[in-house]
Amino acid sequence: MVIDPIRRSVTRNLKRIDLTPTEFRLLAYLVRQAGQCAPRHVLKDQIWGSDQAVSSSALDVLVNSLRNKIDSHFNQKLIGTVRGEGYVFHHSFDANMRSQQ
Repeated sequence: MVIDPIRRSVTRNLKRIDLTPTEFRLLAYLVRQAGQCAPRHVLKDQIWGSDQAVSSSALDVLVNSLRNKIDSHFNQKLIGTVRGEGYVFHHSFDANMRSQQ
């Protein structure tokens, strides 16, 4: 997977994946925290801001939408759930964030 934060583009196995701005923010945050559980309350603050009242189900819907785009056509799943805690991006796969200076 290649994530270009400047162009806000994502490809996996050379296939372009179109994400909404909110899905992109979620993916970028999970990748930065790769291998570590990102707690639900932290994700909500990172994605929507701490001043927004966002339901837990909104986060679940967003994660499900992102999974459908990122993982649904591949055997290796990148986004995992840590039950009762939050979500994790499995860093054992080759995920690169490329920024262009």
